[in-house]
Amino acid sequence: MKDILYILLGLGFSFVAVILASIAMAQMGIQGSENPIFDILNDDNIKRFIVSTMIQFIAEEIIFIIPFLFVINKLRTKNEKLKTLAAILVSSLIFGAMHLTTYNFNILQAVLVISIIRTGLTMSYVLSKNLTVTYLVHMIYDWTLIWIYLTAGKMA
Repeated sequence: MKDILYILLGLGFSFVAVILASIAMAQMGIQGSENPIFDILNDDNIKRFIVSTMIQFIAEEIIFIIPFLFVINKLRTKNEKLKTLAAILVSSLIFGAMHLTTYNFNILQAVLVISIIRTGLTMSYVLSKNLTVTYLVHMIYDWTLIWIYLTAGKMA
Protein backbone atom coordinates (compact mmCIF):
# COMPACT_ATOMS: atom_id res chain seq x y z
CA MET A 1 0.00 0.00 0.00
CA LYS A 2 2.91 2.34 0.74
CA ASP A 3 4.23 1.77 -2.78
CA ILE A 4 1.01 3.21 -4.23
CA LEU A 5 1.55 6.32 -2.11
CA TYR A 6 5.16 6.56 -3.35
CA ILE A 7 3.99 6.17 -6.95
CA LEU A 8 1.46 8.99 -6.48
CA LEU A 9 4.06 11.18 -4.79
CA GLY A 10 6.59 10.43 -7.53
CA LEU A 11 4.04 11.36 -10.19
CA GLY A 12 3.27 14.56 -8.28
CA PHE A 13 6.98 15.42 -8.06
CA SER A 14 7.41 14.66 -11.78
CA PHE A 15 4.50 16.80 -12.94
CA VAL A 16 5.60 19.68 -10.70
CA ALA A 17 9.13 19.25 -12.10
CA VAL A 18 7.92 19.43 -15.73
CA ILE A 19 5.94 22.58 -14.95
CA LEU A 20 8.97 24.17 -13.26
CA ALA A 21 11.22 23.11 -16.13
CA SER A 22 8.77 24.56 -18.67
CA ILE A 23 8.63 27.84 -16.78
CA ALA A 24 12.44 27.94 -16.59
CA MET A 25 12.69 27.32 -20.36
CA ALA A 26 10.17 30.07 -21.10
CA GLN A 27 11.91 32.53 -18.76
CA MET A 28 15.28 31.85 -20.40
CA GLY A 29 13.81 31.96 -23.91
CA ILE A 30 14.83 28.39 -24.66
CA GLN A 31 13.05 26.96 -27.67
CA GLY A 32 12.51 23.25 -27.07
CA SER A 33 12.67 20.48 -29.62
CA GLU A 34 9.75 18.12 -29.93
CA ASN A 35 10.29 14.48 -29.09
CA PRO A 36 10.50 12.69 -32.48
CA ILE A 37 8.23 9.91 -31.23
CA PHE A 38 5.28 12.15 -32.06
CA ASP A 39 6.23 12.11 -35.73
CA ILE A 40 6.07 8.33 -35.99
CA LEU A 41 3.56 7.23 -33.36
CA ASN A 42 0.15 6.26 -34.72
CA ASP A 43 -2.70 3.82 -34.11
CA ASP A 44 -0.92 1.10 -36.10
CA ASN A 45 2.25 1.02 -34.01
CA ILE A 46 1.00 2.03 -30.55
CA LYS A 47 1.07 -1.55 -29.20
CA ARG A 48 4.65 -2.03 -30.38
CA PHE A 49 5.54 1.33 -28.85
CA ILE A 50 4.06 0.36 -25.49
CA VAL A 51 6.01 -2.92 -25.38
CA SER A 52 9.26 -1.29 -26.50
CA THR A 53 8.98 1.50 -23.94
CA MET A 54 8.35 -1.02 -21.18
CA ILE A 55 11.76 -2.47 -22.01
CA GLN A 56 13.34 0.95 -22.55
CA PHE A 57 12.18 2.18 -19.13
CA ILE A 58 13.84 -0.81 -17.46
CA ALA A 59 17.13 0.14 -19.13
CA GLU A 60 16.71 3.82 -18.24
CA GLU A 61 16.05 3.00 -14.59
CA ILE A 62 19.11 0.75 -14.45
CA ILE A 63 21.18 3.52 -16.05
CA PHE A 64 19.78 5.98 -13.48
CA ILE A 65 20.44 3.81 -10.44
CA ILE A 66 24.09 3.01 -11.18
CA PRO A 67 25.45 6.58 -10.83
CA PHE A 68 22.95 7.31 -8.07
CA LEU A 69 24.20 4.42 -5.92
CA PHE A 70 27.81 5.05 -6.91
CA VAL A 71 27.66 8.61 -5.56
CA ILE A 72 25.83 7.50 -2.40
CA ASN A 73 28.47 4.84 -1.73
CA LYS A 74 31.60 6.77 -2.75
CA LEU A 75 30.94 10.26 -1.39
CA ARG A 76 33.02 10.58 1.77
CA THR A 77 30.67 12.36 4.10
CA LYS A 78 28.44 11.21 6.88
CA ASN A 79 25.81 13.75 5.86
CA GLU A 80 23.15 11.53 4.27
CA LYS A 81 21.17 14.48 2.92
CA LEU A 82 24.24 15.80 1.12
CA LYS A 83 24.96 12.34 -0.31
CA THR A 84 21.39 12.01 -1.52
CA LEU A 85 21.35 15.49 -3.04
CA ALA A 86 24.66 14.88 -4.83
CA ALA A 87 23.42 11.50 -6.09
CA ILE A 88 20.20 13.07 -7.39
CA LEU A 89 22.12 15.82 -9.18
CA VAL A 90 24.73 13.55 -10.78
CA SER A 91 22.28 10.86 -11.86
CA SER A 92 19.78 13.43 -13.15
CA LEU A 93 22.43 15.23 -15.21
CA ILE A 94 23.58 11.93 -16.72
CA PHE A 95 19.98 10.99 -17.46
CA GLY A 96 19.39 14.36 -19.13
CA ALA A 97 22.57 14.02 -21.18
CA MET A 98 21.36 10.61 -22.38
CA HIS A 99 18.48 12.43 -24.08
CA LEU A 100 20.64 14.80 -26.14
CA THR A 101 20.04 12.91 -29.38
CA THR A 102 16.30 12.77 -28.72
CA TYR A 103 16.11 16.55 -28.55
CA ASN A 104 18.46 17.42 -31.45
CA PHE A 105 21.41 18.10 -29.14
CA ASN A 106 19.53 20.94 -27.47
CA ILE A 107 21.80 20.89 -24.42
CA LEU A 108 19.69 23.21 -22.30
CA GLN A 109 16.53 21.23 -22.97
CA ALA A 110 18.11 17.84 -22.37
CA VAL A 111 20.25 18.79 -19.40
CA LEU A 112 17.98 21.35 -17.77
CA VAL A 113 14.49 20.11 -18.52
CA ILE A 114 14.99 16.35 -18.62
CA SER A 115 17.31 16.52 -15.59
CA ILE A 116 14.70 18.45 -13.60
CA ILE A 117 12.03 15.95 -14.61
CA ARG A 118 14.37 13.11 -13.61
CA THR A 119 14.65 14.61 -10.11
CA GLY A 120 10.89 14.19 -9.81
CA LEU A 121 11.15 10.56 -10.85
CA THR A 122 14.09 10.03 -8.51
CA MET A 123 12.12 11.22 -5.51
CA SER A 124 9.98 8.10 -5.77
CA TYR A 125 13.16 6.03 -5.37
CA VAL A 126 14.48 8.19 -2.52
CA LEU A 127 11.22 7.68 -0.65
CA SER A 128 10.59 4.01 -1.46
CA LYS A 129 14.07 2.54 -2.08
CA ASN A 130 12.24 0.42 -4.64
CA LEU A 131 13.29 0.58 -8.30
CA THR A 132 9.98 -0.97 -9.35
CA VAL A 133 8.18 2.06 -7.93
CA THR A 134 10.46 4.38 -9.90
CA TYR A 135 9.94 2.30 -13.04
CA LEU A 136 6.16 2.53 -12.67
CA VAL A 137 6.29 6.28 -12.05
CA HIS A 138 8.47 6.73 -15.14
CA MET A 139 6.15 4.61 -17.28
CA ILE A 140 2.93 6.25 -16.07
CA TYR A 141 4.44 9.72 -16.38
CA ASP A 142 5.75 9.28 -19.94
CA TRP A 143 2.66 7.45 -21.19
CA THR A 144 0.40 10.11 -19.65
CA LEU A 145 2.26 12.92 -21.42
CA ILE A 146 2.21 11.00 -24.70
CA TRP A 147 -1.51 10.26 -24.33
CA ILE A 148 -2.22 13.94 -23.61
CA TYR A 149 -0.19 15.02 -26.63
CA LEU A 150 -1.83 12.51 -28.96
CA THR A 151 -5.31 13.29 -27.66
CA ALA A 152 -4.76 17.03 -28.02
CA GLY A 153 -3.48 16.49 -31.57
CA LYS A 154 -6.59 14.56 -32.53
CA MET A 155 -8.82 17.25 -31.04
CA ALA A 156 -7.04 20.08 -32.90
